[in-house]
Amino acid sequence: QAAGFTQISLDEDGHVTSIGDRVPTESVLASRPDLSAPPDRFLARAAQAMLRPPVERDLSSSHYRPGTRLSRFVQARDRTCVFPGCRRPARRSDLDHRVPWPRGSTSADNLQCLCRHHHRAKHAVFTVLAGADGTVVWITRGRWVFRRRRQAC
Repeated sequence: QAAGFTQISLDEDGHVTSIGDRVPTESVLASRPDLSAPPDRFLARAAQAMLRPPVERDLSSSHYRPGTRLSRFVQARDRTCVFPGCRRPARRSDLDHRVPWPRGSTSADNLQCLCRHHHRAKHAVFTVLAGADGTVVWITRGRWVFRRRRQAC
């Protein structure tokens, strides 16, 4: 995957609300053909390329696999595997449907990042619920409850 910049909008609490399209590094570098040019001009053009805030829109899909923008949104929102205490980066995790597809939608509300280990454990041992405030609640068959609060950036 080519390098680039991604603009992310946050609410006042630091939670991800929307994600923009990736601005490829090549398009910014093309504006600086002479690498001896001052870097402040280069940075100004990079900032200008990302001047407009990302537009909030429905990223859900009728398919099993999420689109690229929805995947990036969920990864930016979760940052790590959502199992309490797991620090596996979201980009190295699976995207899991809390409510299995097709009963549950392929949408930001129903997707979460789980490392492979906790993804398998979820299917074998846990029931996972999402609170309205973004808290993820894990319940074992023995009724033990674990919570992970939504992370701020």
